[in-house]
Amino acid sequence: SDMAIGLGLVFGIRLPFNFDSPYRSRSIQEFWQRWHMTLSRFIRDYLYIPLGGNRGGLGHHYLNLLLTMLLAGLWHGAGWTFVIWGGCHGLFLVIHDFWKRTRPEAAESEQDRLPLWTGPLTFLAVAAAWILFRADSLHTARALYTGMLGLHGLGHLPHKDFPNWILGAALLAFLAPNTQTWAEKGSRFALPLPALWGHVLPLPLTRWAALLLALLAFAALREIYSQPPSEFIYFNF
Repeated sequence: SDMAIGLGLVFGIRLPFNFDSPYRSRSIQEFWQRWHMTLSRFIRDYLYIPLGGNRGGLGHHYLNLLLTMLLAGLWHGAGWTFVIWGGCHGLFLVIHDFWKRTRPEAAESEQDRLPLWTGPLTFLAVAAAWILFRADSLHTARALYTGMLGLHGLGHLPHKDFPNWILGAALLAFLAPNTQTWAEKGSRFALPLPALWGHVLPLPLTRWAALLLALLAFAALREIYSQPPSEFIYFNF
């Protein structure tokens, strides 16, 4: 989506941001405010609100949440895996809303007051549900779940440094600035660029980031094109 936004700007078209580090969310409700934001707004405006939203009592509110997410799952594909995936997220939202009502300190406007454990719990719940989204059948999903739980054995690490790579990648994913931070705040920072005549030419950090990413992308082309082609998953929808 960042590539689409950048290409749109080349032609003078300003597209909205679509992802805002959703896996850093502290709750499932925040996840859906960060994940695929244009789809989330569409689901809210054309499914959840027309069904009645949070009007008509608590039971009706929870029913609308479940129906909305079930339909969102069905929109992705006419299969039980997508329906159950949507139902899981509907159930997650119901549990979150109920927990929030019993804990005034966990109000939506005060995310910083949420316990630290809600972040990892949200990530694990979302990651577990993705198995259903990606599996081609319930049988495949069941096999993957049993494997993840270690019921097929613990296997082996592909390399002794594998945990270090995972830790490094996790630190980058959960702590480093994302593209929106670069776009909104990058111009406030500057790195010195030594010019040929000995002066220091400051360039905005966003340009440095763009140059670095371009070099990394160019260096990765050989590896990318040496792999067999894989169709983008959203071509199916």
